[in-house]
Amino acid sequence: MKQKVVGRYCMGSEYCELVLMEGLGGEFYTTPEAGHIPRIKIGADYDNWRSVLSCLLHEALELVLC
Repeated sequence: MKQKVVGRYCMGSEYCELVLMEGLGGEFYTTPEAGHIPRIKIGADYDNWRSVLSCLLHEALELVLC
């Protein structure tokens, strides 16, 4: 799996695109390309689902605070 767009979700006053990617960790982009909504990328190669959700919550909080 290279990258898979999971969907677009409402985060407060704007929408955000969620993407699963290979590897570990996560990152977010406030303006990935001109005219696109913010994007959160989450690595899905963790040993358990709890770590994936923890990474997602971490990146979502950073994006909202940014």
